[in-house]
Amino acid sequence: MKLAFTLIALVTLGTSTHLGAEESENNLREELIEQIIDIAKANTGKVDQAEETEEEIQPLIDALLDITPERSEAEKSSQVAGAWRNLWSNTAFGPGTNYDQVYQIVSTEGYYYNVSETKLGRLSFTSFLRGEYVDEGTQLGIRFTSNAIRYGFYPAGTALVTLTTDFEKGDIPSINVPGPIGVTGDLANVYVDDKLRIVVGAQDGQEDRDIFILERTETILP
Repeated sequence: MKLAFTLIALVTLGTSTHLGAEESENNLREELIEQIIDIAKANTGKVDQAEETEEEIQPLIDALLDITPERSEAEKSSQVAGAWRNLWSNTAFGPGTNYDQVYQIVSTEGYYYNVSETKLGRLSFTSFLRGEYVDEGTQLGIRFTSNAIRYGFYPAGTALVTLTTDFEKGDIPSINVPGPIGVTGDLANVYVDDKLRIVVGAQDGQEDRDIFILERTETILP
Protein backbone atom coordinates (compact mmCIF):
# COMPACT_ATOMS: atom_id res chain seq x y z
CA MET A 1 0.00 0.00 0.00
CA LYS A 2 2.83 2.38 0.89
CA LEU A 3 4.61 1.59 -2.40
CA ALA A 4 1.41 2.17 -4.37
CA PHE A 5 0.86 5.51 -2.63
CA THR A 6 4.44 6.57 -3.41
CA LEU A 7 4.03 5.69 -7.10
CA ILE A 8 0.77 7.64 -7.29
CA ALA A 9 2.42 10.63 -5.61
CA LEU A 10 5.33 10.57 -8.08
CA VAL A 11 3.01 10.34 -11.08
CA THR A 12 0.87 13.18 -9.70
CA LEU A 13 3.96 15.31 -9.08
CA GLY A 14 5.22 14.68 -12.58
CA THR A 15 1.86 15.58 -14.11
CA SER A 16 1.62 18.69 -11.96
CA THR A 17 5.11 19.79 -13.01
CA HIS A 18 4.26 19.22 -16.67
CA LEU A 19 0.99 21.14 -16.38
CA GLY A 20 2.78 23.93 -14.53
CA ALA A 21 5.36 24.28 -17.31
CA GLU A 22 2.63 24.19 -19.97
CA GLU A 23 0.62 26.83 -18.14
CA SER A 24 3.68 29.06 -17.79
CA GLU A 25 4.38 28.76 -21.51
CA ASN A 26 0.78 29.60 -22.38
CA ASN A 27 0.89 32.60 -20.06
CA LEU A 28 4.13 33.76 -21.69
CA ARG A 29 2.61 33.33 -25.15
CA GLU A 30 -0.43 35.41 -24.21
CA GLU A 31 1.76 38.10 -22.71
CA LEU A 32 3.94 38.29 -25.82
CA ILE A 33 0.89 38.44 -28.08
CA GLU A 34 -0.62 41.31 -26.09
CA GLN A 35 2.67 43.23 -26.11
CA ILE A 36 3.07 42.79 -29.87
CA ILE A 37 -0.50 43.95 -30.52
CA ASP A 38 -0.17 46.92 -28.15
CA ILE A 39 3.07 48.12 -29.79
CA ALA A 40 1.65 47.61 -33.28
CA LYS A 41 -1.52 49.57 -32.48
CA ALA A 42 0.46 52.38 -30.88
CA ASN A 43 2.51 52.76 -34.06
CA THR A 44 -0.05 52.22 -36.82
CA GLY A 45 0.76 54.60 -39.64
CA LYS A 46 3.95 55.96 -38.07
CA VAL A 47 6.00 55.21 -41.18
CA ASP A 48 8.80 57.58 -40.16
CA GLN A 49 9.31 55.56 -36.95
CA ALA A 50 9.24 52.11 -38.57
CA GLU A 51 12.88 51.33 -37.82
CA GLU A 52 12.57 52.16 -34.11
CA THR A 53 9.31 50.20 -33.84
CA GLU A 54 10.89 47.17 -35.54
CA GLU A 55 13.75 47.22 -33.03
CA GLU A 56 11.18 47.15 -30.23
CA ILE A 57 8.85 44.54 -31.68
CA GLN A 58 11.29 42.07 -33.31
CA PRO A 59 12.62 40.60 -30.02
CA LEU A 60 9.03 39.91 -28.96
CA ILE A 61 8.31 38.19 -32.27
CA ASP A 62 11.46 36.09 -31.88
CA ALA A 63 10.47 35.09 -28.35
CA LEU A 64 6.98 34.13 -29.53
CA LEU A 65 8.34 32.01 -32.37
CA ASP A 66 10.77 30.29 -29.98
CA ILE A 67 7.85 28.75 -28.08
CA THR A 68 5.69 28.08 -31.15
CA PRO A 69 5.87 24.66 -32.87
CA GLU A 70 6.78 24.87 -36.56
CA ARG A 71 3.99 24.16 -39.04
CA SER A 72 3.76 24.18 -42.82
CA GLU A 73 1.69 26.76 -44.66
CA ALA A 74 -0.83 24.02 -45.45
CA GLU A 75 -1.24 23.31 -41.73
CA LYS A 76 -1.86 27.00 -41.05
CA SER A 77 -4.17 27.63 -44.00
CA SER A 78 -7.49 27.23 -42.18
CA GLN A 79 -6.42 29.77 -39.55
CA VAL A 80 -5.01 32.18 -42.13
CA ALA A 81 -8.19 32.20 -44.23
CA GLY A 82 -10.58 35.06 -43.61
CA ALA A 83 -10.26 38.74 -42.82
CA TRP A 84 -7.54 40.62 -40.94
CA ARG A 85 -6.77 44.24 -40.14
CA ASN A 86 -3.19 45.37 -40.63
CA LEU A 87 -1.97 46.97 -37.40
CA TRP A 88 1.63 47.75 -38.34
CA SER A 89 4.26 47.16 -40.98
CA ASN A 90 7.86 48.18 -41.43
CA THR A 91 7.12 49.17 -45.03
CA ALA A 92 5.15 52.10 -46.40
CA PHE A 93 1.97 51.57 -48.45
CA GLY A 94 0.75 53.58 -51.43
CA PRO A 95 0.21 57.37 -51.42
CA GLY A 96 -2.97 58.46 -49.68
CA THR A 97 -3.39 55.22 -47.72
CA ASN A 98 -5.31 55.59 -44.47
CA TYR A 99 -3.25 53.24 -42.30
CA ASP A 100 -6.11 52.87 -39.84
CA GLN A 101 -8.16 51.20 -42.59
CA VAL A 102 -5.98 48.53 -44.18
CA TYR A 103 -7.27 44.96 -44.36
CA GLN A 104 -6.24 41.66 -45.91
CA ILE A 105 -8.78 39.01 -46.83
CA VAL A 106 -7.42 35.56 -47.69
CA SER A 107 -9.44 33.03 -49.68
CA THR A 108 -8.78 29.29 -49.57
CA GLU A 109 -9.11 29.36 -53.37
CA GLY A 110 -5.60 30.71 -53.90
CA TYR A 111 -6.15 34.45 -53.93
CA TYR A 112 -6.26 37.34 -51.47
CA TYR A 113 -7.18 41.01 -51.41
CA ASN A 114 -5.58 43.97 -49.71
CA VAL A 115 -8.51 46.33 -49.12
CA SER A 116 -7.80 49.83 -47.87
CA GLU A 117 -9.08 53.37 -47.77
CA THR A 118 -7.26 55.76 -50.06
CA LYS A 119 -7.74 59.49 -49.55
CA LEU A 120 -7.08 62.00 -52.32
CA GLY A 121 -7.76 65.44 -50.92
CA ARG A 122 -11.32 65.40 -49.61
CA LEU A 123 -12.23 62.35 -51.68
CA SER A 124 -12.19 58.84 -50.31
CA PHE A 125 -11.86 55.58 -52.27
CA THR A 126 -11.80 51.86 -51.57
CA SER A 127 -8.70 50.20 -52.98
CA PHE A 128 -8.80 46.53 -54.02
CA LEU A 129 -5.31 45.07 -54.63
CA ARG A 130 -5.57 41.41 -55.65
CA GLY A 131 -2.86 38.79 -55.32
CA GLU A 132 -2.60 35.07 -55.93
CA TYR A 133 -0.59 32.59 -53.88
CA VAL A 134 0.89 29.13 -54.34
CA ASP A 135 1.83 26.84 -51.46
CA GLU A 136 5.59 26.23 -51.43
CA GLY A 137 5.74 24.33 -48.15
CA THR A 138 7.26 26.70 -45.60
CA GLN A 139 6.22 29.82 -47.52
CA LEU A 140 3.83 31.04 -50.20
CA GLY A 141 4.79 32.24 -53.65
CA ILE A 142 2.75 35.35 -54.50
CA ARG A 143 1.91 37.41 -57.57
CA PHE A 144 -0.15 40.59 -57.79
CA THR A 145 -2.78 40.33 -60.49
CA SER A 146 -4.94 43.47 -60.42
CA ASN A 147 -5.47 46.82 -58.74
CA ALA A 148 -8.71 48.80 -58.75
CA ILE A 149 -10.55 51.51 -56.82
CA ARG A 150 -14.16 52.36 -56.08
CA TYR A 151 -15.43 55.78 -55.07
CA GLY A 152 -16.20 56.03 -51.36
CA PHE A 153 -15.12 53.82 -48.50
CA TYR A 154 -17.39 51.21 -46.98
CA PRO A 155 -18.89 51.89 -43.54
CA ALA A 156 -17.95 50.18 -40.30
CA GLY A 157 -19.63 46.82 -39.96
CA THR A 158 -19.23 45.85 -43.62
CA ALA A 159 -18.43 42.13 -43.81
CA LEU A 160 -15.01 41.87 -45.43
CA VAL A 161 -15.20 38.31 -46.78
CA THR A 162 -18.55 39.05 -48.42
CA LEU A 163 -17.17 42.31 -49.82
CA THR A 164 -14.20 40.70 -51.55
CA THR A 165 -16.25 37.71 -52.71
CA ASP A 166 -18.63 40.13 -54.42
CA PHE A 167 -15.70 42.02 -55.92
CA GLU A 168 -14.14 38.79 -57.19
CA LYS A 169 -17.42 37.92 -58.94
CA GLY A 170 -17.49 41.35 -60.63
CA ASP A 171 -20.55 42.56 -58.73
CA ILE A 172 -18.86 45.79 -57.56
CA PRO A 173 -18.17 48.47 -60.21
CA SER A 174 -14.59 49.75 -60.06
CA ILE A 175 -11.87 51.42 -62.08
CA ASN A 176 -8.53 49.75 -62.79
CA VAL A 177 -5.53 51.80 -61.69
CA PRO A 178 -1.76 51.38 -61.96
CA GLY A 179 -0.22 49.14 -59.34
CA PRO A 180 2.27 46.34 -58.77
CA ILE A 181 0.53 44.07 -61.30
CA GLY A 182 2.77 41.16 -62.27
CA VAL A 183 5.14 41.71 -59.34
CA THR A 184 6.11 38.41 -57.69
CA GLY A 185 7.58 37.49 -54.33
CA ASP A 186 7.06 35.30 -51.31
CA LEU A 187 5.56 35.51 -47.87
CA ALA A 188 5.39 33.30 -44.82
CA ASN A 189 2.78 33.27 -42.09
CA VAL A 190 5.36 32.84 -39.37
CA TYR A 191 2.70 32.99 -36.65
CA VAL A 192 -1.07 32.71 -36.67
CA ASP A 193 -3.76 32.00 -34.10
CA ASP A 194 -7.38 33.07 -33.69
CA LYS A 195 -6.32 36.63 -32.82
CA LEU A 196 -2.87 37.50 -34.18
CA ARG A 197 -1.11 36.90 -37.50
CA ILE A 198 2.49 37.78 -38.28
CA VAL A 199 3.59 37.76 -41.91
CA VAL A 200 7.10 38.15 -43.28
CA GLY A 201 7.75 38.53 -47.00
CA ALA A 202 9.53 40.28 -49.83
CA GLN A 203 9.26 40.99 -53.52
CA ASP A 204 11.64 39.06 -55.75
CA GLY A 205 15.04 40.74 -55.67
CA GLN A 206 14.33 42.56 -52.41
CA GLU A 207 16.94 42.01 -49.70
CA ASP A 208 15.12 43.27 -46.60
CA ARG A 209 12.07 41.40 -45.35
CA ASP A 210 8.78 43.21 -44.85
CA ILE A 211 6.92 42.53 -41.60
CA PHE A 212 3.15 42.75 -41.19
CA ILE A 213 1.29 42.50 -37.88
CA LEU A 214 -2.40 41.73 -38.35
CA GLU A 215 -5.33 41.26 -36.01
CA ARG A 216 -8.40 39.14 -36.78
CA THR A 217 -11.58 41.02 -37.67
CA GLU A 218 -14.70 40.03 -39.56
CA THR A 219 -15.79 43.54 -40.54
CA ILE A 220 -14.51 47.01 -41.35
CA LEU A 221 -13.84 48.76 -38.04
CA PRO A 222 -14.83 52.31 -37.07
